[in-house]
Amino acid sequence: MTHELPLQAELQQHLDAIAAILYQEADPTELTTLEGIEKNVRALAQEHVLPQRRNFFINTATSRRTGKQRTLTSILGKLTLTTAQAQQLQVKPGTRWSPYVEKCCWVVSANASYQRAEQDISQRRGRYPGSWLTGVSISALDWLWSG
Repeated sequence: MTHELPLQAELQQHLDAIAAILYQEADPTELTTLEGIEKNVRALAQEHVLPQRRNFFINTATSRRTGKQRTLTSILGKLTLTTAQAQQLQVKPGTRWSPYVEKCCWVVSANASYQRAEQDISQRRGRYPGSWLTGVSISALDWLWSG
């Protein structure tokens, strides 16, 4: 594990430098509360850091960069991939969402559906359904995430 220490130290040095630059760009009136700091750090990272890093990771991870370009919505923001990159990264043809965003949407939808199901069952039975429905939702989510 000693090989990780120099990498961690170097990474920390660069992250500290990035943080110092971003701090200069932050709105000082928003840095008086933890909520304000959280909002600023996230907004600044999404605007200045993530766009460059996501492209680096995608371009480094994919060997083929040919074909028509398409834009996807990702948890990292808007991504532009070529047809070859999308194929190599196992992105379904024609989709406008990254596979992870799609999974997140399915989970949110499943959670809302199960909440409504619990309410419907409770209304029809006259009592709360108990823990068996929770087990059903967990099983369904396990299946959803494994797909």
